[in-house]
Amino acid sequence: MQTTTIDASSPTKPHIHREVDVRRGPILGKTIFRELRSNGMSNAEVVAVATELLALVTGEMREQ
Repeated sequence: MQTTTIDASSPTKPHIHREVDVRRGPILGKTIFRELRSNGMSNAEVVAVATELLALVTGEMREQ
């Protein structure tokens, strides 16, 4: 299993290192994509979902 160490520290949280399985993101992304498509979502709708996810992550990062 390929893992990488990330620094999960922020100004308000203690310095933490944790191991992350680098396969989790791609596997989850493919699973979500397949689920959305199997439920009849168009390409534009899938892009809208992805855009919203990115906006949520970006907003959360700005708050930190």
